[in-house]
Amino acid sequence: MTELQENIKNIHEYANVHATQEQQRYVAQYNKRACDKNLQIGQQVIVLLPDSTNKLMRKWQGPRTIVDTRPPHSYLIELDRGQRRWFHANKLRPYHARINEALVNNCAIVYESDEDFGTLPVAETVKSGNALPSSRVDPSKLEHLNFEQKQQFLSLLDEFADVFVEQPGLCKIGMHEINVTPDFKPKRLKAYRVPELLKAEVARQIQELLDLGFIVPSNSEMASPIVCVLKHKGGQQGIPDGVRLCCDYRYLNKYTQLQIYRILFIELVRHLTLVVGMLGVDIGNCQ
Repeated sequence: MTELQENIKNIHEYANVHATQEQQRYVAQYNKRACDKNLQIGQQVIVLLPDSTNKLMRKWQGPRTIVDTRPPHSYLIELDRGQRRWFHANKLRPYHARINEALVNNCAIVYESDEDFGTLPVAETVKSGNALPSSRVDPSKLEHLNFEQKQQFLSLLDEFADVFVEQPGLCKIGMHEINVTPDFKPKRLKAYRVPELLKAEVARQIQELLDLGFIVPSNSEMASPIVCVLKHKGGQQGIPDGVRLCCDYRYLNKYTQLQIYRILFIELVRHLTLVVGMLGVDIGNCQ
């Protein structure tokens, strides 16, 4: 009997030691990427609560206000309808107001007819003229030219400043037409999903095209989706630094009638091949 009690005692001590070690290992693994949250009373936070549409799903809701704290990691949160509940710090995050929301809720408007505020100082805005093209040239790009050549080049840019502009122009001389086959049926193709990180840039480029008059709103029965292509302008290799908007015209191209024109330059190439010593022609620079 004594031996049995001794064995039970040893097993109990071993179980306690093993449970303590496993608990410490579990805590270390759980807090591997955790950081202390120092939240204050009155601070606004978002709370991880069950979704109203699906009780098995949870989402961040808020903002809510911290009413009381219970060290080290418990906070009393005031919910809707005056309800209050204690939450662990793991289910809380500091609330950061968005810029648009801050501007709408916190920016006051004073009209010119208002007299309650007296005379308000107004900052004068000075419209600067368009800079000449020569001022936008990086001097390091002209190091291969001598002083006279640089002056000639910069003078040429300023002389034709209406040509060397960053904003592209718009030609309205003619209207382009696309001839399609008789079996073509207009179709509004489904738009492709735009990644969240690119939506702001895509919206900016579309608005810019609208402001420049390059595109106009349309109610046509035919619509082709846009495709976002990442650009590499020479930055770090493999890291995109721009977005190019393209249209997926594969459906339209499938029913487009080919317009075959005779390329006169090909006849010139055929005659030049008879000349002894002619090795090649730079097609890309020929007009």
